Amino acid sequence: MFSREIQRYEWSTLRCASPTGAAGIPIDLQQLATATTREMALDAYWRIDHVVSRQGALYEVAIPTTICALSALQHSTPIGRIWLLELLTIIGNGEASSEELAVGNTTIVEICMQEVCRGIAIYFHLLEHGIPEERVGCVDLLSLCCYHDPSLKSRVIWWFKQLLTEKMSPEEHQSIEENLHDILDHVPDLMEH
Repeated sequence: MFSREIQRYEWSTLRCASPTGAAGIPIDLQQLATATTREMALDAYWRIDHVVSRQGALYEVAIPTTICALSALQHSTPIGRIWLLELLTIIGNGEASSEELAVGNTTIVEICMQEVCRGIAIYFHLLEHGIPEERVGCVDLLSLCCYHDPSLKSRVIWWFKQLLTEKMSPEEHQSIEENLHDILDHVPDLMEH
């Protein structure tokens, strides 16, 4: 699946929120990506979350976790994909932990968001072909991407407006409308690349 990407990292040496270390992240990511029930997905998701962050404060391990979670999206089960999208959203909304700041790792959130933004084609694909829960997760991620890279604003707005013309669940509709208004009100206008 995405084992080569996971193998790039020495997980046990990465700073993390857990006193037991980050060596279990590869197995947890694989279990999340292959989950067949909500319970399996949630168990793996929470194990990852408790290692990557503490109350929204990110640790060094968040960077390779973001890269590997993005890679896993392409090969995961639908239930696993929902929680991988949530994991990416949580990381994207995080901030550097005091431990990371103390060692000079001030760009951790920016690096994670650069990686999250690299998944934009996957998010657009899931908006078009995904299940409602995946679509809601992608709407949130695309909004985060706009804040990180305002040149994406017009593209994301176009997609959101197109989606609002389609039949969808009330939750999807509300998520798109709220994120659309947020982008229009708070993301500066820039020319696309």
